[in-house]
Amino acid sequence: MEIKQAACRLPLEEFLELQCNANTCPYGGSCVEDTTIKSCKILREKIWGCFNAEPPTSLQRKKFIESILDASYVRSTGKFEFIAGGSFGESGGVRLVCEAAYLILLGLSKERNASQCSYQWRNTRNKIIGNVKNTK
Repeated sequence: MEIKQAACRLPLEEFLELQCNANTCPYGGSCVEDTTIKSCKILREKIWGCFNAEPPTSLQRKKFIESILDASYVRSTGKFEFIAGGSFGESGGVRLVCEAAYLILLGLSKERNASQCSYQWRNTRNKIIGNVKNTK
């Protein structure tokens, strides 16, 4: 419940201070600050069910993380591509963000580096990469 409350009730001042690491971000290090509040709200509602829903169980979060990472993995390049935003052609529409920014936007992290992600995220990411390597 505490994780959900932190994700759903992030003060604007704190949100404005969040950012990914410009040294490791392939998109210039402004992924979080270039994302609309609406996009962040949509992402957080998908995982946390903000505001009126019960927080997801650990198993529900695990399944959600698996679905995100599986959908974000581009097998032809061997890389993850995370999408934040609304629809193509819409102001502030669909755009790629780095993994650290995506974790921040989901409310799963406040860290600038994806390497500091949760065990659940890291384990699932490594499992997807490993499964792809094993099928080649």
